[in-house]
Amino acid sequence: MCLKILSLFGMAVGLCSIVWLGVAAAAQYDQADVIPGDELPTTALMDAAWDGRDADVKALLKTGVDVNMRDPAGRTPLIAASTNGDVEVVGVLLAAGANVNLKDRNGETALMQAALNGNLVITRALLAKGVDVNAVTKEGKTALMMAAAGGHHHVMEALIRNGANINAKDKDDRTALMFAASNGETRAVTTLLALPEIDRSVRDRSGDTALSLAARANYILIVQLLVKSS
Repeated sequence: MCLKILSLFGMAVGLCSIVWLGVAAAAQYDQADVIPGDELPTTALMDAAWDGRDADVKALLKTGVDVNMRDPAGRTPLIAASTNGDVEVVGVLLAAGANVNLKDRNGETALMQAALNGNLVITRALLAKGVDVNAVTKEGKTALMMAAAGGHHHVMEALIRNGANINAKDKDDRTALMFAASNGETRAVTTLLALPEIDRSVRDRSGDTALSLAARANYILIVQLLVKSS
């Protein structure tokens, strides 16, 4: 009898430990600021969006699946499709009323993903739906900064035509011009310098300007462009 009681007591303690560990793990995940790189889609719709299966996406939406559902990282099907550059899937989701301004847990939007990857077609499609062109991530980065960092000047031009703040600063006080200059993206720098309202004198938290960042990286042509335009 005593052994049975001890056995039951041991099982209870074990179950409580498992529950406690599960709660602790969930709490730790909820507090994380960085999206885990190995998060997988958890529903058929997310699976289809990630895989670029537009016919399956369309069929699933007809069954009443929430077009704005999220995976554990806060990403929507639209963010997934924009990340992968799947124009057809993006079109299906937008036609179904997908919310273009939803953010994942890092504060990134579908537009930011399109800008980051230089996808002009998706960028235009999202802009046509009234996406917030000046939305910021948790680090204060905008779609324009992401496009500038990658040298995607056509995407930059589309964003600027639709009201992108060209002098916006992230949490380190860096601007789109600084990102373009520090990455050696000459065409992006040229695009920004052509704008009369561009501020070349901004300093980040380390005291650097676009000029000093380009000079340190030995991007001579960009240094010349910045000096000439000053």
